[in-house]
Amino acid sequence: MKKKLLIILATVIVVGGGVFAIYTLTKDGTNNNMDGMNQQQSSGGDAKSTPPEAQSGEVLATISNFKFESQTLRVKKGSTVTWTNNDDISHDVTSDSDSDLRGLNSDLLAKGDPYSFVFTEVGLYTYHCRPHPYMTGTVEVVE
Repeated sequence: MKKKLLIILATVIVVGGGVFAIYTLTKDGTNNNMDGMNQQQSSGGDAKSTPPEAQSGEVLATISNFKFESQTLRVKKGSTVTWTNNDDISHDVTSDSDSDLRGLNSDLLAKGDPYSFVFTEVGLYTYHCRPHPYMTGTVEVVE
């Protein structure tokens, strides 16, 4: 009886450790898809990143698991990006630059709340969540 109990306990510990490791990797944002960047091999065998094609019109972005799911977006000038908070905790979308007069600053978004911003100027917009500053993202706006 004691031997069966020890085997069951050992199995629970091993399986639980594996589940915890997978959960930790997912939660800390480790992601092998390079946030939409394509990998290409050069003739020398080195991996090079090429930017994704710029999206236009309305571009949807999601906030979930305490991160901006599309950390890097590339959009055409005049496009609207709409972030939707899917977390139970409130988040916002705030420009990294205090002197950024372009207005990329939302109120706190409750679960299900959207925030839209029209990108009318070419440039690189970096942003974060004020309550959770480790949550970051970038929008590159091109012609």
